[in-house]
Amino acid sequence: MTKNYYKILGVEKNATADDIKKAYRKLAHKYHPDKGGSAQDVEKFKEANEAYQVLSDEKKRKQYDAFSFGGGSASGWPGFGGGQTGGWDFNGFNNFTGNFEGVEFDFGDVFDQFFSGGSRQQSEARNRGRDIEMRVDVTLEEAFSGTQREVSFATEVVCDVCNGKRYAPDSKLKTCEICKGVGRIKEGRDTFFGMFHNIITCEECFGTGKVPERNCKKCYGEGKFHSKKQVNAKIPAGVSSHDTIKIEKQGEAGVGGTAGDLYIKVFIKDHDRFQRREYDLYSQEVISFIQATMGGEIKIKTIDGLVDLKIPKGTQGGDLIRLRAKGMPRLRSVGRGDQYVRVKIDIPKRLSNRAKELLEELKKEGL
Repeated sequence: MTKNYYKILGVEKNATADDIKKAYRKLAHKYHPDKGGSAQDVEKFKEANEAYQVLSDEKKRKQYDAFSFGGGSASGWPGFGGGQTGGWDFNGFNNFTGNFEGVEFDFGDVFDQFFSGGSRQQSEARNRGRDIEMRVDVTLEEAFSGTQREVSFATEVVCDVCNGKRYAPDSKLKTCEICKGVGRIKEGRDTFFGMFHNIITCEECFGTGKVPERNCKKCYGEGKFHSKKQVNAKIPAGVSSHDTIKIEKQGEAGVGGTAGDLYIKVFIKDHDRFQRREYDLYSQEVISFIQATMGGEIKIKTIDGLVDLKIPKGTQGGDLIRLRAKGMPRLRSVGRGDQYVRVKIDIPKRLSNRAKELLEELKKEGL
């Protein structure tokens, strides 16, 4: 029978990743060999470590749930007698994928996990800090020229006393009792293929083979603690709303692994003059009836200053006049978008007697 890892850790099958982590830490603290417990306590520690290795990995947990609780057993598969592997040739499974109790998986991946051993890289991935996402609001002008923002958030940060090493600066290191200084542990695992042995990275020493005699007093041996963190984020020119900027290793601190990443999601505030469409800007200018009829030039605002806009003769209300390369800079490219000026003609509501006479004359001319 496959071991019930949920029962070993004392959690329900629907437990969250945090629940599993807390349960493992509690058992590891209780049965740690350094406490001088019995051989049975050491065995319980190893069992807890084995359970945590599987349930803390999302992919392994899905496969474990499918095999252990979904009714899957070796006897139900062709070539397996009561869960014994016997002389079965597993090579045919290396390129086989399938669906078992609603969980899709790759058999080649299953065998890789059983036979390849737990690498240091895998251990670091498991102990990697979480990624964090923050929202930053910027003005259109800031998006045009680029800017910087100092963002602050509460997260796990590396302990500034032990620098993430988890032990007191003056503490000596001793051989890890769990892996006997090797940095790896050999574990036996019941599967529906039979009993397999796997070499995994020791979770107690993170593969170093050494553990401290005294833990750091500030972080209590965690290597990190909850605190406020500040990061200076660079917002590049040309950024758009909903763009995400990745700042590597500035997320939650990891212990025995790298820090997570910080993702800055940008939102651009509405502007009172310009509307943005990708890299183009749209604005509106009011001109007189005479300017629309006779043409001319007017001064208008662009995102980076005043320019002369030429009004063609006979301009109609609602026409768009294009200003090349007066839009937003193109992100991670060269050049700029355009600015489009929509024309609105101001028709006067009151006219002088002389203006009325002139308009009457124009009317007689058929205009």
